[in-house]
Amino acid sequence: MTLLPKHIIAFDKAFDKAVLNEENWNDTGINWSFVDADVTCDLVDEFNFDINLVKIQDEFNGSASEINSYMYDMNITSFAQYKELN
Repeated sequence: MTLLPKHIIAFDKAFDKAVLNEENWNDTGINWSFVDADVTCDLVDEFNFDINLVKIQDEFNGSASEINSYMYDMNITSFAQYKELN
């Protein structure tokens, strides 16, 4: 099963929502395990397991890497800083 555009769109929305949830941050930055759990729960709720979670994990890893690079480049170290810029 490949990812359909509706899966990518739903992933992007769930990912952005989870990263902008202050509960998914700790003193050192984003807690990616919490973000991953929130994204997975949102997608399973929306698609009732009719989605390839392995391929979603690839999307997640790429998106997390982009956010980490962005935060490093912009010297973002807290949720408040990230939220202010997004």
